[in-house]
This record gives sequence, C-alpha cells and structure tokens, in this order.
Amino acid sequence: MNNENKEEKIRFYSNSAKLASSVFDIQISFYQKSHSDEQIAKNNKEEYHDKLLAEVTMSPSHAKAVSEILQGAIEEYEKNFGEIKLKPDKK
Repeated sequence: MNNENKEEKIRFYSNSAKLASSVFDIQISFYQKSHSDEQIAKNNKEEYHDKLLAEVTMSPSHAKAVSEILQGAIEEYEKNFGEIKLKPDKK
C-alpha cells in the first residue's frame, strides 16, 4: 500500500463495543476490557472503567453499508473455518 501522506495508522484490538444512535448518525465506541485489571480494581476497592480506544460516528446509510461488508466477511470466515459461536459450549 502506498501511503503518500505518511500519516500513521491507528491499530488496536477491541473486545468490547457500545452503540449509540440518533435519527442523524450512529456512533460505535470501541473498548478494551481487561478482566485482570477489573479484578485488581475490585481487590483494591477502586472504580474500574474499560479503556476507550476509539469512537466512530457515521451516517445511518454508511453504517448499513459497513454492516453488509462485515456480514459478508463473517460468512466467508465461517465458510472457511466453521461457525462462530457467540456463547462457547460449557463442559
């Protein structure tokens, strides 16, 4: 990829997201939740907050287009690697 403007890319891993919407836009907030940090905070009787990584605001039509692209990527992933289970089987 040719990065002519030399801007830095922002990359992160998110394991938590929250969604807010209005008639004008949709906002997705991406967080990183660390169970070990949460437990440390509980042990020290401190307040714990997920780390906010980014917020993305877009129009409803753009959000729908992104949704369709994501759905296609998930379908392709499942075709190659098997069904993604949202709730793991407990043994």
